[in-house]
Amino acid sequence: MFEFKVLKKSKKSNARIGILKTSHGLVETPALVTVATQAVVKTLTSFKARRKNC
Repeated sequence: MFEFKVLKKSKKSNARIGILKTSHGLVETPALVTVATQAVVKTLTSFKARRKNC
């Protein structure tokens, strides 16, 4: 379950600033959210994985 609330809209474009509420917490948008598959995680060294909390 999630909820999205628009805080502000641009008058010049479709851009918007908002808050995405999920069961894991709040995410301010726009946001760059990195996503990794298991295959990508397997290619990380243990040092890099610890740094990224994988």
